[in-house]
Amino acid sequence: MSKIMLNRNLMVCLLFSAFTIVGVSPVVPAQGFEDVPSVQASPVQETPARHPSEVFPVSTLVYAELMPPGKLIQTILNHPIRGKVESLPQVKQAMRSKGFVGFLAGLGVVQVFAGMDWEESLQVLAGKGIAFGFSPEQNAFGAVLLSADKKRLLPLCKGLLRFANQADSNTVQSGKHRDIEAYSIAKQFFIVPLEDRVFVSNTKKFAMQMVDFWLDDDQASLQLQSQFQKAVATRGDDAIWTYVDLKSIRDGGIANGLFPEKMENIGLEAIAGGVLEALKKSDFLTGALTIGESGLKLSLVTPFQNKAISESRKYFFGSAAERQNFQLLQLPGLLANIHSFRDLGQLWISKEDLFDENHLSEISQADSTLSTLFSGLDFGEEILGSTKPGFQIMARNQDYSKILTPIPEIKIPEFAVVLQLKETGKIQRRFKIAYQSFIGFLNIQLAMQGAPQFELESEKLDGSQIVSATYLVDDDNEEGILNYNFSPSVAFAGNWFIISSTRVLATDLAKTGMTGAAVSLPEINTSFQLQGAQLAKILSDNQEQLIAQNMLEEGTDREDAKTQVGLILDVVALFKKASLMLKQEPGSLRLQLAIDVQGNDDDSQ
Repeated sequence: MSKIMLNRNLMVCLLFSAFTIVGVSPVVPAQGFEDVPSVQASPVQETPARHPSEVFPVSTLVYAELMPPGKLIQTILNHPIRGKVESLPQVKQAMRSKGFVGFLAGLGVVQVFAGMDWEESLQVLAGKGIAFGFSPEQNAFGAVLLSADKKRLLPLCKGLLRFANQADSNTVQSGKHRDIEAYSIAKQFFIVPLEDRVFVSNTKKFAMQMVDFWLDDDQASLQLQSQFQKAVATRGDDAIWTYVDLKSIRDGGIANGLFPEKMENIGLEAIAGGVLEALKKSDFLTGALTIGESGLKLSLVTPFQNKAISESRKYFFGSAAERQNFQLLQLPGLLANIHSFRDLGQLWISKEDLFDENHLSEISQADSTLSTLFSGLDFGEEILGSTKPGFQIMARNQDYSKILTPIPEIKIPEFAVVLQLKETGKIQRRFKIAYQSFIGFLNIQLAMQGAPQFELESEKLDGSQIVSATYLVDDDNEEGILNYNFSPSVAFAGNWFIISSTRVLATDLAKTGMTGAAVSLPEINTSFQLQGAQLAKILSDNQEQLIAQNMLEEGTDREDAKTQVGLILDVVALFKKASLMLKQEPGSLRLQLAIDVQGNDDDSQ
């Protein structure tokens, strides 16, 4: 059997599995139809083009549309990355396994009952797509499969029903609703072929309701809802498009913990507080998944107006002028780059409005410690308040030929936090003194552990100042220890303030800051980018340590551990870049995840 046939049959397995999951959801089974001696064909009628959402009630909380599954499968089969996936040893082994061969035999039986191959079956069954809806009011799911060949739709359904009835002749039952033949599979899966579509549900009542909505024009369907019409008008050519009724979620108390007034974690607040605030004021959320040759893209969009955000969370979005003034340094060869617009000073000052009492107590203790470190200055108003809104976090793989200590066995990327100061001069000295105090505290701890201590150094370079701490190395020091990845440093370049894990990165960023090579991206509130080639390199550099860790944690021998780690490295090598962005667009807020993959023509590094 050819490799192409193996892959094509694997794809159809996934599709038939998805078809079954939609119908047989884990909900209390409804009553089935009465047994009848034979299955009668429903009359085929011409129908005008109508939106599939017309068969779902206004109580539908989640609605989704899927592109024709055959088209989706062809996109996957013809994808440039396919050859690289097939070349993975684990994939080759899986395709030769007894389980997969057994599946192929079963698939052949299904195709006999269907009377056509799987590609034809997909075209007949759902060649124009699939629509899906969930109504919590009825605790029911429903799906509409849109056929591209309605003349062969009913014979195909009958063939699949005969296959379902092979193990037990009572599995499939049939009955009629409004003179239309309907079927039940194990009293859990209800289907009604009608005209050019098939209605599917996990309850008999919902399946019959979809038929009624299709046949009658006076039903209060989801398609007539104004906010749904606004949402569906934004749909593009996506593989999957989803609509979620946020207003009904809030009004019905379905997810009370989803929109908390106060957060329990300052990190979660800084990351998602503004997004949750926006969702709390929005009526709906849409999602779209796009699959192409370059990779996949997932977008979540909700209506948004900056003026609707509460005063305590203004720190999250800021004004147009503040976002325009948020500058970002550019540095080549990064492993990861994160930037986010946040007024950290305002976040700290608004803590009483944002956090519950338990977390406030922890923040107050941290505030007291940090104020002591900064010579009694108020941490929120005078320290964080001295920085402009927004920060940047960068990471890159180290060039160990530039370090002054022995090369560590476990290699860690160097990283830095970049801020901009509102003023220079006095506040810079405060930060420098706080850094020196922190290094002094670390030296005490290191001395107690018998580890090498830091030596402070300071230099001025092209108008910038770098203060760094380097480990003192002598003959008694242990070779290759983890500590040698670090030479913690701070740098001041104009109004740029840089906190770095290494002196080399601090110096490079200071040079960049002094050249004025900065950009402004006011429409992007938060961004995270990860480069696949750089990630693959750092994992490869630590391959021996990963193998040893796998042997220790999983109890495997070296050969198995090497195989598992090798698979991780092979999979990572397939990816070019991953990015996550939160964008402020006119009238909307968009969260976008994109994963780019290496094509067959890409230069693998």
